[in-house]
Amino acid sequence: MVGNAVAWRKTVPRDDSYQGFRRYLNKVFEYAGTASLSAELSPVREVAQMQIGDVFIRGGLPGTPRSS
Repeated sequence: MVGNAVAWRKTVPRDDSYQGFRRYLNKVFEYAGTASLSAELSPVREVAQMQIGDVFIRGGLPGTPRSS
């Protein structure tokens, strides 16, 4: 990490397990919340275009009321 810039670096072998996925998500959420992730992620417009690793996210900040 340099200043506010964060870069990904491979430090462990590939792990396709659920536990590996959860470790990855925990690391992502150490640096980014839903508000910044929703601004950075590219939307997938069609279900047929979805790929492994795509996520559903509703961006927001703590304490921000959600509309129904």
